[in-house]
Amino acid sequence: MNRIHINKLIITGEKGISTLEFGEKLTIITGPSDTGKSYIYKCIYYLLGSKSTVPFDSSIGYDTISLVLRKGLEDITLTRKIGESQIVVTNGNEKETYKLSGGKSETIDDFFAEFLELPKNLKVPKNEDGQTQKFSIRTLKPLLMVREDDTDIEKPILLPETGQATTAFLSCLLYLLYDQDFSEFDAEENKKTKAAKKAAVQKYIISNKEKLINQKNQLEKILNEGNIDSSNIEDVINKLQQELDQINEVINKAIIDLRETGIKIVRQEDSIRKKKVLLERYKVLESQYLADIERLGFIVQGEKIIHKHNSPAHCPFCDGEIKKRQEGSYLEASKAEVKKIIVNSEELSKTIKDTQQEINSLLKELEELQSAKNSIDNTLKNELNPKKTSIVNQINQFKTYIESTNELKVISSLLDTLETDLSNLDATVNQRKPYKPKELFAEDFKTTISNNYLRLLENVNFSPINSAEFDMSSFDIIVNGEHKKSHGKGYRSLLNSLLILSMREYINSVAVHNPHYYMIDSPLHGLTLPNGVEETQNVRRGFFKYLIDNIGDDQIIIIENVVPNDIPENVNYNPDVKIIEFTQDEENGRYGLLKGVRKS
Repeated sequence: MNRIHINKLIITGEKGISTLEFGEKLTIITGPSDTGKSYIYKCIYYLLGSKSTVPFDSSIGYDTISLVLRKGLEDITLTRKIGESQIVVTNGNEKETYKLSGGKSETIDDFFAEFLELPKNLKVPKNEDGQTQKFSIRTLKPLLMVREDDTDIEKPILLPETGQATTAFLSCLLYLLYDQDFSEFDAEENKKTKAAKKAAVQKYIISNKEKLINQKNQLEKILNEGNIDSSNIEDVINKLQQELDQINEVINKAIIDLRETGIKIVRQEDSIRKKKVLLERYKVLESQYLADIERLGFIVQGEKIIHKHNSPAHCPFCDGEIKKRQEGSYLEASKAEVKKIIVNSEELSKTIKDTQQEINSLLKELEELQSAKNSIDNTLKNELNPKKTSIVNQINQFKTYIESTNELKVISSLLDTLETDLSNLDATVNQRKPYKPKELFAEDFKTTISNNYLRLLENVNFSPINSAEFDMSSFDIIVNGEHKKSHGKGYRSLLNSLLILSMREYINSVAVHNPHYYMIDSPLHGLTLPNGVEETQNVRRGFFKYLIDNIGDDQIIIIENVVPNDIPENVNYNPDVKIIEFTQDEENGRYGLLKGVRKS
């Protein structure tokens, strides 16, 4: 958010144009009486939308007042003629006219709310009943714009005279500080709204009452049908729980046995499969032995036939001579090989028989394992699990009974409550929390303001300083245990001005919405301290030195009859400080605010 400050005040009329340019931060306007200093405050407040404050009569030769506001690089000019109830806002080439109040059209308060980046149509409570009014920058006048007539008042400077104005001021301050939500303090609704609210609440209560009655009836039916002796129900549940624990142990052991048997079956089936593969290989080898014996038999038979017949001397096809084959015989060798094969075959037959017996034995064991598995399955399925289910169902039944009994008690209690609520409906609907704004300030508000004030007293060379306490009930400061009303005007002016500056420090430290603008007309009005001129001068110098050293990001406008020694000599070299002096001397500097006007 760009900080906003007042750039200049322009007053025009038949006598010409009088312009007053303010510093961006600290502006000190000095001069003797009757130089128009009091006009400055009234003109600015007039352009904020005041209906009662008129700066001057147009008969003095001026009839139009303009105020230039600067926000970043943007200049916005507010213009209002003396006696008119509208303000023209100029932004570049755009102009818009705002009324001071009333109607559906936007007012100057809407402009300032938007300009300060506040919610549109922001409303704040104005009384204890929570009735509201539109947020207005003028409502904060006791804090932001202190007029000369108010600096020395005995009453709390921050609180307006009327009750509603006081509440509205505190509400606006709460919003600036904490972005306070006032929704819980909405004003009483009108009769029609109340009636609608009552009807809605009544309908809700009756509807819930009917639902609870239905639930109650259903629960009572369930409880009556259960035929359960509730006298020792907890003991019964404990006994059943013990039985359940035991059956769970048996089931867990059976499951383990089932798992182990299953593993054995898989292994047994794998062994049988391997033995059968081996047996098949043996049988293939046996067939091979038989084929070899048959082959060798053919050789022996052929050998016998060859020896019975003579071989031809010549080839029947080519008539070539056939050499006689060398004599020899395979008969003995074949017989020996057949003998060997027969021996191997007999051994193989024995092996096949043994393997088949092993398979048969494994199959028998597999059958026994399958039978054991089936037995465990049947026990779990037909005995253990049903027994567990039965016990669990009994336990759940008893627990449901207990829960239903407890629920019935709760429902009965709720029904009693609804009956009470229904009978007290009128009082409940009409009940509203009163709005007390002082109770909404932060816990550290009082302490922080008090500490700020003590530090300021030290900065302005005030003495003696024994204590400073901000009183929440009066919303005012108490110094050294005494209320300011027991002292003179000058003393009160100082204390009131320091309270404004203490609030400023608090705002700068916590405020969500910071206005960064303060104007005090005659903060040291009539200040004369008991110990004489020197003490008074020390305090006055301390006051202006504090402002110069602690201006920060705020714009502060001070109007005061400053004596030469009040302001440090090197202030002219400080870019944050602007001194405007009205001399009341035609030959020396600026006479006063308005050209051609010699008396305010």
